[in-house]
Formats: sequence, structure tokens, C-alpha cells
Amino acid sequence: MNIAEYSNALQLTNDGIWVAQRSEFISYTMNGHELIKESEEKSFWFQHRLSCVLAVIAKLNIQSLLDIGGGNGSLTKQLINNGINCTLLEPGEVGIANAKAAGIENLICSSLKEAKFKENAWESVGLFDVLEHVKDDDDFAAELHRILKPDGFLILTVPAYQSLFSAFDEEVGHFRRYTLNTLCTKLKSVGFEIRYSSYLFSWLPMPMFVTRKMLGSGAKKADRKKGHLNGNRALSELAQMAFKHEKWMIEKGLSIPFGSSCLVVAQKKDTKNG
Repeated sequence: MNIAEYSNALQLTNDGIWVAQRSEFISYTMNGHELIKESEEKSFWFQHRLSCVLAVIAKLNIQSLLDIGGGNGSLTKQLINNGINCTLLEPGEVGIANAKAAGIENLICSSLKEAKFKENAWESVGLFDVLEHVKDDDDFAAELHRILKPDGFLILTVPAYQSLFSAFDEEVGHFRRYTLNTLCTKLKSVGFEIRYSSYLFSWLPMPMFVTRKMLGSGAKKADRKKGHLNGNRALSELAQMAFKHEKWMIEKGLSIPFGSSCLVVAQKKDTKNG
């Protein structure tokens, strides 16, 4: 893929990675890419989110996608394995290095702002638990709308319910959590049309409230990776029970009424065709 067709601000390095000049601050925990690698491989949370994202993308018949803020590229890799021409945009050099080691070829080491993509450049964009790391999410949403082609799709997930905001969120660089209403309203305000919205992880809000809000004040940083259910047998069993039900609902186009994450599909309206 010739990324130069999408942006004049990116240059190709000898390692085959497209890069931009860097200056923007990225709100993400120190050593986050390395800390999350184990979770990506073992966590029921990551596996369930992946299955739900794949179910949505299959219904949309998407052929290519820009995965913004995709970290180590674990989800990007799964999209590629499912036949999607996927490009990873990730500002973290460690994440890009891990993605390259995993065999991902189309790599851009840059923030969205610094990449300076051309208008109407991308067929579809994925934003999986990234928007909550962006301080000015209004401008970010507007930029997503600008770079998408008319009728292009934006698929995104974010953490749900500000009432669950805790020290864990602060530690990993979150500015906020969302509801479906606040997220959809924000996307509509910059020109998107909402095609599908649902909560995910319907069984998680209560245990999250207990562990992160009521007990989290004394939690050690070394225990933070447990936020994605690593090694917790009881929660893992609950996850297994919820997998088929939530994925089945998404495949049928049904919405899950509550959960600890939001999943939204938005589309850029083609103004030329009404």
C-alpha cells in the first residue's frame, strides 16, 4: 500500500514504516504497550471485544480499514486474518515495533493529527478504546469525519458510564467514559449518522464498581492488568456465559441495553446523494 496517496506529511523509513514529525502529547500509561500484551493474549475482555467487532464488520462488508491507536496491532492482525486490508496508525514506537514483529505490513507511526490525511481518504476507520484517551474529542471526531470517504464507516468502542471512572482510568490515560447517548450525540454533531449502537459486557458494571470504585483506592499498580480479567476464574466463567448471547444479539442487529463498554457504527453521509 502506498500511504503517500493518503497524506503528504508521512515519510517512509528504511524499516518500511511511515512516520510523521512528532510533537503531540499522547495520554497513555508508561510502558502501556508491554503491560497490555499479556492481556491481549489471555484476557476474555479482549477476545469478546474482538468477536463483537468482527461481527459488526462482517455485516458491513468492509474491505479495508484504518485502525487508529491500535497499539501492538493484535486486533489489526485479526482483521487482516479475516480478509480485511488493514493499516495500523499508532503513535507509540513500542506498539509499532511489536506490530511489525507480528507481521503487520502497513504501519504508520503517528498521531491522527500529525498524519495530516487528505480529505475523503479512507474507506472505513476503526477506533477501539481510543477516544477516551483524547482530550479534545470533539475536534478528533470532526477529523475522523473529514478523512472518511462519503458513505464510509466509523466503528468504535469506548468505556461506558462516568460513574465507573476510577483510578484505573486515570492510570491508563483516560479523560472520560461515555454513554451511548453522549457518544452518539457527539458523532452526530460533526456530521455522522448512527447506523448501530449497543453496550457490551452487560455483566461487568457491578463487579467493576465494586473492585475499582469501592476497593480500588488501595489497589497496587501491579494489579492493574487484572482490570481485563487476567487469571480471574469466576469472571472468566461469567464471560464465557455472556459471549454467545451478546455476539448473537449483535449479529441479529439487536442492541444490548447496558454494559461497561459502548459499541457504535457511524457513517459519513454522502451529501452529493442526499
